Amino acid sequence: MKNPTQEAPPSAEYKQMLDLLAVYTGASVQLAEIQAAADQSLLDAQQSMANQYSDCQTAIADAKAALELICRAHPEWFAEKQSLKTPFGTVQFRDGTKLQVANEEMTLVLLEAAAKKDESLALAVKTVKTINLEVLEKLDDDELARFRVKRVETKGFTVKPAKVELGRAVSTQEQAEGQQEFGA
Repeated sequence: MKNPTQEAPPSAEYKQMLDLLAVYTGASVQLAEIQAAADQSLLDAQQSMANQYSDCQTAIADAKAALELICRAHPEWFAEKQSLKTPFGTVQFRDGTKLQVANEEMTLVLLEAAAKKDESLALAVKTVKTINLEVLEKLDDDELARFRVKRVETKGFTVKPAKVELGRAVSTQEQAEGQQEFGA
């Protein structure tokens, strides 16, 4: 059987702790209410603007595609400059390149092999190494010390707001009613 919550003897600090817990619980409840109201407002705004937002995204994508077709059909507009500025905005072509890797695994193998002969290519491959703490947790402290790792004791502190425990209240009520039936 679980021990009931232990109450400390009344003192000024105990009263202060109770007052602070009341403030903490009240603020936690109020914060939850504010969060719920904000979430509901966001949901309402998303629902009311979703169609309008979608229509604007479609209009932008369609307009950009049509603008590109028109501009590609008129290279003479871009003979001197790669951009054309108008009162309604600017259209612009930009030259650029990008790398396309057909098979990343094969390219990695080839780069690693080439890096053995040309060290500058070793920089073309990124390797990320991290310590797997889950494996180290299983080692004893002496073994950890070999790797300059220490197991550090921690002591956490939490505060929980008071709340109605309906399950316990119903169970207690049923037990009380059961005892009354036997006592009557």
